[in-house]
Amino acid sequence: LFATTALAGVLGYLPLSGEAAEIKEIRIAVPDLSAGTEHSGGGAVDVLRSRQIYDKAFADQGIKVQWNFFKGAGPVINEAFANGQVDFAYLGDLAAIIGKSNGLDTRLLSASARGVKQYLGVVPGSGIKTLEDLKGKRVAVFRGTASQLSFDAALASQGLSEK
Repeated sequence: LFATTALAGVLGYLPLSGEAAEIKEIRIAVPDLSAGTEHSGGGAVDVLRSRQIYDKAFADQGIKVQWNFFKGAGPVINEAFANGQVDFAYLGDLAAIIGKSNGLDTRLLSASARGVKQYLGVVPGSGIKTLEDLKGKRVAVFRGTASQLSFDAALASQGLSEK
């Protein structure tokens, strides 16, 4: 409900002339967290989409909602913004900061939860039990995402950093 109110409030501030009066579709970008064929943005995004909360909120105005899921997460969503392919995004903080610092004309509308747990997966038998055990190891991380920001903070807490 809060998200519907936030989006409705933003649209309510658009001028009622020119391009804004002709809004027919709201294009929302979401990092695709799915591993299968059913798209998933996780948490609130999945609730908003599956319950068609935005669709219902704007139906009486004839405005359609298009959900766009991107496997490339934040960096690809920034590219979609730069190319005029999306209007709104559910985006992590690091990607939003990078986009803004590179000239994207974006605005923060609402912040969601921080402190969401992150997990590090390792191969059985690797001998890695703690973050300190990562020293000198090769680690894959999705660059330019909120996950990278969290991972770097976790490394720093142990006196480590990315090379």
